[in-house]
Amino acid sequence: MYLAGFSGTARAALGFAVALRGHVAGVIAVGGALGFATGGPETALAADSTVAYFGSAGTQDLNYEEVFAMADRFRTTRVPFRVLAFDGPHGWPPPDMCGDALDWLELRAMLGGLRAMDSGWVGARLAGELARAAELERLGLWADALRLDEAIGRDYARWPEAKEATDRAPALRRSPVLAKYEAEVRRLARVHVNLAFYEPRAYLATAHPVARCGCSRRQRPSARFRATPACSFGKRSLLRPRINERAWRVSARPQAVSAGRFPTVLTLAGRRPSGMPRIRGRTTTAGTA
Repeated sequence: MYLAGFSGTARAALGFAVALRGHVAGVIAVGGALGFATGGPETALAADSTVAYFGSAGTQDLNYEEVFAMADRFRTTRVPFRVLAFDGPHGWPPPDMCGDALDWLELRAMLGGLRAMDSGWVGARLAGELARAAELERLGLWADALRLDEAIGRDYARWPEAKEATDRAPALRRSPVLAKYEAEVRRLARVHVNLAFYEPRAYLATAHPVARCGCSRRQRPSARFRATPACSFGKRSLLRPRINERAWRVSARPQAVSAGRFPTVLTLAGRRPSGMPRIRGRTTTAGTA
């Protein structure tokens, strides 16, 4: 049995995989994952080759980081996993990616002894994935190519043809450009989560967004900020960056904060729209470098 879920239902599916261990062969979790907990999927399913996790998230998804973080933990506890990103917000992936998820679960079922092995189908799939990885590298999509090369090495270890991918992955991993890119993606993902955590509190602190900030309804905010032409402070965010969006110059400064507060203060480098207040206290400070 395979389980699939989106956002909160993805978290529920992961919980059911633990509760129904032995009856669930795979989970497709889109746009949501679980944090680490003793007895969670990472520890309860450790080294179990009969259960597989396919995670996916959009590049603008608020839960992007948690989906990929869960995959990293499955790597550590040796649970079969695949994780893919797609261009888009919090939503279901394209149909071809959904089909690929089901095909991959079938592959893992064969490798785990739950399905009869179809060597011809597996060989054709391996050839297609090798070609796709080479094409991603040719296009300069090195992060996607590395992720696929490593997945091929895990899933097709029995096939000699997979050596091409296992040899290519370490070279990509050592690339300083790729290392810098991955660090930037993770940093912006953390910023995205932190700002989403703070924004409702900023709105509650101002009581009335338009009355308190005094913005004109005809005013258009700075191009550095994403918003509607009207002042949308507390409604549609002026301060939420999109993951991988280079127009944002965002820095995170760790500092000691009292218990119960988020352990990071964020500073957005850019010109503050006229009339927009600086958000202080437990939130962020906008408009300063």
